[in-house]
Amino acid sequence: MRFSDVAFGAVMVIVASGVVQAWRQLGSWDALVDTSYGRLLLVKVGFFILMVAAAAASRSWVRQRARARMASLALSPGPGAVRASPSERTPLSVLRRSVAAEIALAVAVLAVTAALVNAVPGATAVDEAPAATGGLFNTTIHGSLTAIQVTVDPAAVGPTEVEINISGHDGSSLDPEEVTASLTLPDRDIGPLDLTLQRIGPGQYVAQGAQIPFSGTWDLEVVARTTEIDQDRVIAEFPVP
Repeated sequence: MRFSDVAFGAVMVIVASGVVQAWRQLGSWDALVDTSYGRLLLVKVGFFILMVAAAAASRSWVRQRARARMASLALSPGPGAVRASPSERTPLSVLRRSVAAEIALAVAVLAVTAALVNAVPGATAVDEAPAATGGLFNTTIHGSLTAIQVTVDPAAVGPTEVEINISGHDGSSLDPEEVTASLTLPDRDIGPLDLTLQRIGPGQYVAQGAQIPFSGTWDLEVVARTTEIDQDRVIAEFPVP
């Protein structure tokens, strides 16, 4: 019983921290339904609610059995003592089904969470402005650890220059241990085309002479490793006429 109460409190703390992080990644209510990140988040919340409901059913079953056992033990031995009838208790099969549902829903929550890690944050997808036709493309993407500004000039077929500036969320200077970037054209199944980055300053990189071979909506993926184990991975979509 005590463990159940402690576990419930721990779940509430996790939910609260998850809500704060989700809002940081969304940035607005519109992003909740207008972006892939927001829709995945809604699916995750739905699975999580169902998982909590299944856990509540299991908890209720255990509490009911505990109360019945305590009531049975409290009876004094003698002719008048009557133990709780097994037929009055909820069948064990109910617990088995609720636990199985918890496990299945937990796996679903983990799967959606993995998809969220690779999705473009909602705030980025909403704020990202389309580039002028054949002109310069510029946007800033806020990952979980960094703010990554990318510039593609020009966003057109042929040679182009890609500039990447990495800083803290507050604009403070940041110098990652390693930065890589690549271009992908999903519609034609092209890429990833790795970019050769040259470091020109703390958190500043440029890829000169990069080639964009076809028109379409390209993905510019940037991976910034800030420590031995921590890294940000963001994707900026930009149209090429």
